[in-house]
Amino acid sequence: MTTFTKHHAKLATSRWRETFAVDPRSLALFRILIALVLLYDLAGRAADLNAMYGQDGLLPIDSVQAYYRASGFAFNWSLHYLHGSLAFQASLFVLEAVFAVALLVGYRTRLANLGAWVLLASLHSRAPILVNGGDMLTSSLLLWGLFLPLGARWSLDVRAGRTRRLSQPVFSTASVAILVQVFLMYFCTGLSKFNSIWLSGEALQNALSFDMFVTPLGSWLLNYPGLLAVMTHLTLWGELLCPLLLFVPWGRPYPRAIALAFFALLHLGIEFTMTVAVFSVASLAGLTLFLPSEFWRSRVVAGVRRKVRQRLPRGLRRRRPLREPSWLAAQLARPWAIRTRDGLCLLLLVFVVAWNLTTTVWAQYENQVFLFAMRNPTESDEPPEGAPQPGALVQAAFGYSHGVAPLAEMLHLNQRWDMFSTPLQQNYRFVAQAKLRDGEQVDVLRDGQSVDLEHPERLRPVEPNVRWMLHYMGLTGPQYVWFAQDTAEYLRRQWNATHDQPHQIESLAVMMVRKRPYHDGYEKRTIAEVGAEPGSWILRHANGRISARGPIVHGKRQGHWTHWHEDGRLDGEGPYNDGEKHGQWTLWDDEEAAGFHKGAGEFVAGKMEGPWVYWHANGQKSAAGEYRRGEKEGEWTSWYDNGQKMQQGNYRSGKEDGKFTFWYRNGDKEGEGAFVQGRENGPWVIYDANGIETHLQYQDGQQVDIGIGSE
Repeated sequence: MTTFTKHHAKLATSRWRETFAVDPRSLALFRILIALVLLYDLAGRAADLNAMYGQDGLLPIDSVQAYYRASGFAFNWSLHYLHGSLAFQASLFVLEAVFAVALLVGYRTRLANLGAWVLLASLHSRAPILVNGGDMLTSSLLLWGLFLPLGARWSLDVRAGRTRRLSQPVFSTASVAILVQVFLMYFCTGLSKFNSIWLSGEALQNALSFDMFVTPLGSWLLNYPGLLAVMTHLTLWGELLCPLLLFVPWGRPYPRAIALAFFALLHLGIEFTMTVAVFSVASLAGLTLFLPSEFWRSRVVAGVRRKVRQRLPRGLRRRRPLREPSWLAAQLARPWAIRTRDGLCLLLLVFVVAWNLTTTVWAQYENQVFLFAMRNPTESDEPPEGAPQPGALVQAAFGYSHGVAPLAEMLHLNQRWDMFSTPLQQNYRFVAQAKLRDGEQVDVLRDGQSVDLEHPERLRPVEPNVRWMLHYMGLTGPQYVWFAQDTAEYLRRQWNATHDQPHQIESLAVMMVRKRPYHDGYEKRTIAEVGAEPGSWILRHANGRISARGPIVHGKRQGHWTHWHEDGRLDGEGPYNDGEKHGQWTLWDDEEAAGFHKGAGEFVAGKMEGPWVYWHANGQKSAAGEYRRGEKEGEWTSWYDNGQKMQQGNYRSGKEDGKFTFWYRNGDKEGEGAFVQGRENGPWVIYDANGIETHLQYQDGQQVDIGIGSE
């Protein structure tokens, strides 16, 4: 290698290190700000502690765990699952605040960081419907912070001599990972917005029309569509290009300064025009990691730091000598421990990059299908004809992301950055229509006002804060259907607790009213419905008819339930135990389709067991026999509706096995032969209407010989 080549290789390595290194003062500022984000988030959530996290609230623990099981996330975890009492939930909030304060001042920084991440991840698992992009970003940044020396500046650990004070930028696998994490958040968000709505310039006009989340300033900007079109294009291309400027190694620090200025203005604009929980403040905290050493050496910043230092108490300005590390700290500083830590961090980084790229590819496809469906609505749940089809890349992305989704959920790295990717001019309103015992109909969400669904344009948002908005919006999709009935039950309990008997709720329906995008009129849909008694649930088919009614206890069906078909006919009724049919049940069905009008027998742990009898509509027996673990077993007999036998034979493990005899409707024999495990086997005799025999030979279900004779 020539001297010239060596020089350029050294220069490239130096630029690489400078680009992905983080100044220890930037790490300290990030630590302080992310701790403040945690405290701000906790304060907002604490206002709804009982409603959102209490066992009798909107999200009972049993329902949350049932949601994760149904989603395939068997390894989901949360400290909040340990006990459902309000006191225990509140104690975890307090403990999270303690860790956040410790992180803020840099006391036992790494332990405080670990405790804050574990409790925040637990909080997110406890209420998954409330989690948005800002929550995911906060959790991810805290996870990467575990691998970084966040307490190496401006911390009590440095003042007490527990941690070495760093003066040089930190370059490590973790510094690369946390910077790449912020990059991915912006870049993947930009990619998800690369669609017709953003390219046409209408996105911000649509987003600010979504008045559930919009501030007065955002509503005022709707008067200037031309300005919003320009801002739409600036936002889209800024989110795609400015993340790249963060890592430009030439011309430092100006390309990075341009990107940081753009993102700061972007988040200030979002914060002043929309309500987005912690997204903007968490993003700004993450951006401080990109502040270069030149920023801290600038005259203005140095002057501010000097004045702050002069105002600090003398005790905080004095640093004790560095202490001898504890045994555990000494072990963690050994080369093998550092290599292990770096290796784990690298594996997580590779996983996060692959996860973000594949979920973004899949999100792009979903957005295309969604926009096509909005412009071409159908009555069914299937994508409309002509909808975009997934290509090989999309299918591969879907396969990977769904295959590793349980791992991503367990590590709380199930990131998806598609905020406002497909904003449409649609407004949601939510109504809790209650029928009281005195016959009056009121809207529980609007303090008992009369229900007015004939003029939905007059309805105004009633959600008290952004978490309530996220909750109700989440109920409109199939993902969080587990919580819809709990929400209706909570609203019923809250109303009944403050009203006398005549004004108690007899039935309550939580309804969504939505302005249809690209079409005139409103969509009205019942999300959940409950009856008068606690735990009495009412479920409905897509056509609005009742599909089931019965009690649910701790997230599982219990007691007597009744089911109906989509056309209103009875389908079945009987008891449940721990979410499974258990006990004596009666079934009804279409005789032409199912061969019976009514059936009765016993379920055990969700499966038919023991004797069952079926009847025709005229009361004649249709069939009788026994089930074992949900499958026919032993002798079964079927009858025509005139009382004549139709067939008789033996079943084994749900399949025909042994001799079977068949009869015509007039009682004459139609045929007989043997089955082996559901397949005809051996000699069979078939009789026509005149009594003429046909002899057949079967082997393993295949006919091998035939002969005709007379009786």
